[in-house]
Amino acid sequence: MVSPTRDAMATDLAPYVANWSVLFLTPDERYHRIADRLRALAVRVEVVSDFVSALARMEDRRQLDAV
Repeated sequence: MVSPTRDAMATDLAPYVANWSVLFLTPDERYHRIADRLRALAVRVEVVSDFVSALARMEDRRQLDAV
């Protein structure tokens, strides 16, 4: 369950992070939950599990706001 304080923080951050492009490099499935929360804030999130895939994504998408 997400606390009301955390919900309020997410609402406050939404205008700042909306439409960002973010790439997660992790083999850990737990980060998919974080990616889903960011997607709910209109962040474009890609999750890859290895370094080679990350390099390929960065080559394809020259505009990333966070990796």
